[in-house]
Amino acid sequence: MRPTTRADQCPQLGVERTQRTRRLSAVHDPKPSLAEPKSRSGAQSDRPRRISALVGLPEHDPETKSWFAGFERTLERLGWSLGRNASIEYRYAPAATRVQEFAKETVAAQPDVILSYSTPASIALQRETRTFPIVFVGVADPIGSALIESLARPGGNLTGLMMYDASVRGKWLSMLKEIAPNLKRAALLIEEHRASS
Repeated sequence: MRPTTRADQCPQLGVERTQRTRRLSAVHDPKPSLAEPKSRSGAQSDRPRRISALVGLPEHDPETKSWFAGFERTLERLGWSLGRNASIEYRYAPAATRVQEFAKETVAAQPDVILSYSTPASIALQRETRTFPIVFVGVADPIGSALIESLARPGGNLTGLMMYDASVRGKWLSMLKEIAPNLKRAALLIEEHRASS
């Protein structure tokens, strides 16, 4: 067996190509005509694709609702119509409440792809499956959290978007000093119910 090369990976997400990750790349393909899933014979598939989402935010929070409304609009723009060729099942585990239980349920639903929003949700899903493709968002440090091996080659079945690149943390203070040269103190405020890591 030859080693995995860059050509073996999904160009949009950097994950190894398997039957499940091909579906994942189709979700993120910017060309809607190419994004439609096809069967092994190359014909359009009639089976709706199932997305399961495990979200580490409160269900009724206006910001959470707004984010997922935008996500669903983007899927629609890419040719994935909820109720026609795609479905999304959401589970909410704010502040990691019942996150492992919901991770089990998410995997048991046998989705085509899993969307994970938060570090605790992503870790719980990683414990439950090493085969279903998982796309994470809202994760501060996926390498430090042992979700992926590296940014260039995530390895495994997880990939996603970082909240920020850890290498720029040191730059934050220098940028503040440029903006306010007389700065003596700085504070970082985080809403506890929104903390992802």
